[in-house]
Amino acid sequence: MRIMPDVVRLLSGHALGLAGKGRDVRMSEAMMRLRFCLVLGMTALSACGQKDAVENFSDLTHDLQGGVIAGPLLPPPGFDKPYPKVGRVPRHTVTFPSTEARKTLSGKLIEQRNDAQYLAVRDGSLVLDPIPPSPSASQNVKRQSGHPDNSGQVASSTMPVASPEAPHSAQLQDAMDDDLPQVTRFAPPPMTAGETPAIPDAPPPPPVFAGFAIPDTKLVIPPLPQSFRADPPGGLVQFQATSDVLDMEGQKSINRLKGQHRAGQVMRITGHGDAVSFSLSDQMAAMHLAILRAKRVGAAFMQLGIPAREIRLAATPLGHGARVVQAGG
Repeated sequence: MRIMPDVVRLLSGHALGLAGKGRDVRMSEAMMRLRFCLVLGMTALSACGQKDAVENFSDLTHDLQGGVIAGPLLPPPGFDKPYPKVGRVPRHTVTFPSTEARKTLSGKLIEQRNDAQYLAVRDGSLVLDPIPPSPSASQNVKRQSGHPDNSGQVASSTMPVASPEAPHSAQLQDAMDDDLPQVTRFAPPPMTAGETPAIPDAPPPPPVFAGFAIPDTKLVIPPLPQSFRADPPGGLVQFQATSDVLDMEGQKSINRLKGQHRAGQVMRITGHGDAVSFSLSDQMAAMHLAILRAKRVGAAFMQLGIPAREIRLAATPLGHGARVVQAGG
C-alpha cells in the first residue's frame, strides 16, 4: 500500500511534464505563425510605399549618411504657380513669307531636284572601270611568267638570286624608275614683305604618264534643257519604288482626280519609269515600267466609272510616278 502513493506521485509528475512539453510546443508553433504573419504583413505594407528595392536602398544610404541629403527634398521652383497655357505660346506673331515668295522658293527647289535627278541619270553609275596597266609593266609580267617576248626567247620563270656581284640597290631603283615621268620640284620665287604673289591665269598642265589616258580638264558641261528642270504638267500619282503598285498617296490622288473629272473630258495619263541612266538596257527597263504604271492608273480610273474612250495613255522613261492631265469637256 505504501508503494501506491509513490507510483501516483510519479505518474502525476510525468503527466505534468508531458503537459509542460505540449504547452511549449504549442507556444513555439504560435510564435512561428506570428512571425510569418508579421513578415507577410510587412511585405504587403511595403508595396503600399510605391518604392522599389533601389529606392529603399537609396533612402537607407541617405539616412546613414545624414546631413542635407537625408532631409526632405526641396520643391521645384514655381510649384505654387498655376500651370502655363501652352496654347498661347508663342505670344508674338509669327511672320510668314508672302505667297509669291513661297511659290518662288518652291520653284527653285523643284528645279534643283530635277537637275540632280537628270545629272544622276546622265552620269550613270559611279563605279569606275579598272585602270589598264602600263605597257612596260605588262612586259615585265610576261618576262617573269615565262611568256616569249618580241625576240622569241622565253624568259626564266624565276627571279635571279642576289649575289655579291649584283648591282647596287640604288641602281636597281633607278632602273625601276625609268618608266616614270620626271618630277618637277616647285621652287617658290623669293618674296619681300608686303608683296602679293602672282596668280597665274590658268592651272598648270596635268602630268603625263605612259600608258594612261588623262581626262581633259577643259571640258565644258552643256547647260541643261529647260524641259528637264520643270515638273511635268498634271496631277502626280505616286507608286511604290521600282514598282507599278499604287501606294496610299497614289490611291488618294486617283480619287481626287476622279472627283475633278467631268463628262467628256479626256484624261491623258503619262507613266514615268524612274530611269537610272541613258544606257539602252536601263532605258528599256524604265520604259517597260512606265507603260505598266500608265496602264495601272488607266485601269483604276475605269474601275471608278470613267469610260475607256476618255483615257489616253503615254509613257516616258524619265521621271517618277505618273501624271494625269484633264483637258476638253
